[in-house]
Amino acid sequence: MKKISVLSQDVLEKISGLISKALNDDEISDEEFSLIFSELDTFRETKAKLRTTQTPKDDSLLQKIALKKSLSGVKSCV
Repeated sequence: MKKISVLSQDVLEKISGLISKALNDDEISDEEFSLIFSELDTFRETKAKLRTTQTPKDDSLLQKIALKKSLSGVKSCV
């Protein structure tokens, strides 16, 4: 379940960054709202896949997530 933990942390950082931006603006745009829910949907889908399949591809998925996380530079203001 470490894979789901890593995935959860990545998604939390992305969503926190989006929410922080919305709070700084004192409003949430339709685009920001859609991005937040898109991230949530992607998390749910990926989590379900990780729970149902235990393959070497899972390690590759985690590596891609970690790389994307390091390249995105999304920072949490929480």
